[in-house]
Amino acid sequence: MAPLDIGWNFRDRTLLDAAYAGDGNDFQRLEFLGDAVADAVLVRWIHRWSTGTVAVLAGAREQITSDRTLARISHVTGLRNVLSPTLRRVPERPGDLIEALVGAAFLDGGWPAATAACEALFGQW
Repeated sequence: MAPLDIGWNFRDRTLLDAAYAGDGNDFQRLEFLGDAVADAVLVRWIHRWSTGTVAVLAGAREQITSDRTLARISHVTGLRNVLSPTLRRVPERPGDLIEALVGAAFLDGGWPAATAACEALFGQW
């Protein structure tokens, strides 16, 4: 996956730029939104793929959306490289970027955009 390929072509490039900034109020707001939106998309997938108990389902969601997994996705996809070297060294920031990108996609294109971004970002996990 190329660093800019998150499964959605943005109409409003300012949203993508705010996510890529990796810092500031707009970034934090996108991260907050993306956290909730990614949970909503991923919970549907987990429900469809698992026949486990609520505890198993919750554990799967927690594992997929953990800071560690998000940071790994950011690293494997190369997306962490859009962050400044200083921000890359902040332990949680590369993972926060993934959430901000999902939030930006949601604002740009609603659920179809957020789902496409989640498929591109989380698909292998």
